[in-house]
Amino acid sequence: MKCVNCNSVIPDDSEFCQKCGSKIHNNTLSQSVSAERDMQELKNALENLNYKSAVTFTHNFNIAIEAAKRAAYEGGSTVADKSIQYCINAFDQIALVMYRDVYSLSQYSMLPGGSARSKALKATNQYIFVLNSLIRIFEIPCASDIAINIAVKQVKAIYETKVLFQAALQYKIQNDWEYDFEKELADAVRRNYPNATI
Repeated sequence: MKCVNCNSVIPDDSEFCQKCGSKIHNNTLSQSVSAERDMQELKNALENLNYKSAVTFTHNFNIAIEAAKRAAYEGGSTVADKSIQYCINAFDQIALVMYRDVYSLSQYSMLPGGSARSKALKATNQYIFVLNSLIRIFEIPCASDIAINIAVKQVKAIYETKVLFQAALQYKIQNDWEYDFEKELADAVRRNYPNATI
């Protein structure tokens, strides 16, 4: 949870902030209410998540991530762990629809005719936003090391077995041969969770 006075992240059971010394226990109820409100916002955002295009999906998923971050700050590690799992599960359910879209675009990119290829190229370029939004899950603060280690394995599994491997490959071929999703993932995880197993 966060200290209301200085916004420092502190252990859930703290009575005083370790940074500024403010008394915490009076703020626990209001933080709990805020966390519940943010968790409900997260659930609503994920329930309304659908896949029409890479750009709209990314925008809506990022709204969910921001709600998860707020809930985790207010509710501590238990809320953070749940938020991460909700986001991963929602992303995983959408991945099959995404897979069909990416696969058809990869087929279009091989067709003769400039307009079909250019349309496919433009669309596959947008998948970098999808890849980056999945990595943003690890911006959710305060999660336990166990939850983060499980989440890293789940994200790698989604990447390797479903749409994202094909999306990353298309992005590498068309834009940036140096792009490495696993390196980007490892960097994002280490930034916020240096003890995570990657």
